[in-house]
Amino acid sequence: MEGIIYHDCQPPSLLLLPPEIRLQIYSYLLLPDISSPATLQIRTEDPERYARSSKGLRTPYHIMGGRLRSSTLSTSYKLKSNPGLHPSILLTNRQIHAEAAHLLYSQHTFDFDLDVESVVPFLSDLTPHARRSIRHVNIIKRALPYTKDFDRYEWSDLCSYLSTQCSLQQLDLQVVGGKVPSSQTMRAVGFGPNTVTTINSHLGGQSVDMLVKEEQGKTATKGFQKGDFGLISGFEGMEWVRQLCKIKGLRCLDIRTIWENCPPPCSNALAFFVSFSESIEGSFAEFLRENMVAGAA
Repeated sequence: MEGIIYHDCQPPSLLLLPPEIRLQIYSYLLLPDISSPATLQIRTEDPERYARSSKGLRTPYHIMGGRLRSSTLSTSYKLKSNPGLHPSILLTNRQIHAEAAHLLYSQHTFDFDLDVESVVPFLSDLTPHARRSIRHVNIIKRALPYTKDFDRYEWSDLCSYLSTQCSLQQLDLQVVGGKVPSSQTMRAVGFGPNTVTTINSHLGGQSVDMLVKEEQGKTATKGFQKGDFGLISGFEGMEWVRQLCKIKGLRCLDIRTIWENCPPPCSNALAFFVSFSESIEGSFAEFLRENMVAGAA
């Protein structure tokens, strides 16, 4: 009856429902298409938009920007587009967060694209339980000659964090590679038919051989062997390979090349880049799997 207060009644609570019913509710809110969980695209927000927005609780960080990327700009990460998730359920209380977080973070792929600077701030804002629930991550690595000093620092930080704070099962790695268009001559200055060019490392004067051979009037590079990459990972600019290999115990490591056109190699450095690019999905992928995938060695 109106006006009567029932003191012996408890207010409705999600926690009064059986656990299996709660999990089903979480699934409706966090897995709109349970047959095909979405990829959540985490991106660095445009610094100008970030400056005008409400900062919230996201960890800020700095990126290189401005003309010629000569200054640092404050920004943070964002979810590029929401595929229909309702993650606010995690804010209800600690118990619901603990129950629902594993579902949210273990069932989606987190794609960071080229925005590797966003990985550590995003992960560090999660609870340890949520962070270790993440199973699948996508990242893109800029390789030589595109790497800058700040890229190297961010990559090193990313690899250390993933190796110590997360329990990844699958890593999808795309590496930017260079290919000379077939319409352009591949003859490199100073390289003759079937020339073996020695690339010296900065570690004790050791070297690997890179074959440059004549094919139908053009000069082409041949990829490296799997055994070469233990040494190559010590070359200046290739330290990122050793840093990546800190991530252990994966179940699956998928390696793909993102091909970009580059000029015909006219130096050892560019010839090395082209030769490395030819190796990415072959011997380089084998080397990484041997070092990073559980039971692959």
